[in-house]
Amino acid sequence: MFNVSIVRASASNAPISALVRQWFKTTFAEWGDIWFELFDNANVPVLIRPQYSIPLDQTWEAKPNLTLLGDAAHIMAPSGEGVNLAMLDALELSECLTNEHFKDTQTAIAAYETVMRERAAQEAATSFEMIEWMHAENAQGRIVEFFKGITA
Repeated sequence: MFNVSIVRASASNAPISALVRQWFKTTFAEWGDIWFELFDNANVPVLIRPQYSIPLDQTWEAKPNLTLLGDAAHIMAPSGEGVNLAMLDALELSECLTNEHFKDTQTAIAAYETVMRERAAQEAATSFEMIEWMHAENAQGRIVEFFKGITA
């Protein structure tokens, strides 16, 4: 919705920053005035950055001398687990590469990638669920209840 609104509105001669502020004021009319004051007085440009995700069932053939780990291996919207996934990827890759059980490097990489892709798909699914409930009706109330549950 946001990108579509900006693209449609950008056909006018209004500066993008004015269009973004107007979009916020229209879309989030119920927000307190302090937020609009922030948008009106910000001295930095608003940059629209799309978020990408690889398909949850993404696979590829292991290469003998190349693999991916961290964000390069599992592109998804932020979920709060990115660095944890990257660290676990590095640990598991190192364990596979140093394990004498595998006959060669390609077999070790294939074993690492299989487990990594399964874990990444699960986290990406969780990320998609988080995005849906954070943008759903009554999202603010749901977030407050979520944090109340953590502190209880």
